[in-house]
Amino acid sequence: MMECMYCQPESLRRSSLMTKVCDLPGSVVYLFRDQRYAGRVVVASRKHFKEIFEMSEEQRCQFFNDVAHVAQVLTELFHAEKINYSIWGDEANHTHVHLVPKTQQQPEWGKPFLHDPEHPIHVDEHTFQLRVDELREGIEFLSKKIK
Repeated sequence: MMECMYCQPESLRRSSLMTKVCDLPGSVVYLFRDQRYAGRVVVASRKHFKEIFEMSEEQRCQFFNDVAHVAQVLTELFHAEKINYSIWGDEANHTHVHLVPKTQQQPEWGKPFLHDPEHPIHVDEHTFQLRVDELREGIEFLSKKIK
């Protein structure tokens, strides 16, 4: 069995796919390097849980509060008309949610987002880092506002 990429501090697999944005009370937020959907992130639980029902009620509430806060920030930053949420975990069986901002102008509107597109879109490193910073700032701002 492969080691969990979300539990390993220096996972090469994870770093090839995504970059850490920030820590939240019940989760860690990562921005996907493939920016076919600008702002696509993963919100992964802080602790390793294979299934949502393994979490205590408090952990589950905190995790989904984190997901909701990140979704709000994504909606504002990327002018999303809808956030697509996806939970699979067949291969990465650590509880995590994909959040994908979508607009009606995208070819996949009304359909599930492409999880592993044939031709990923990688923005330049400067643009990518700007997105990481904007997400982090937006999440931190919202977190302070909610407290």
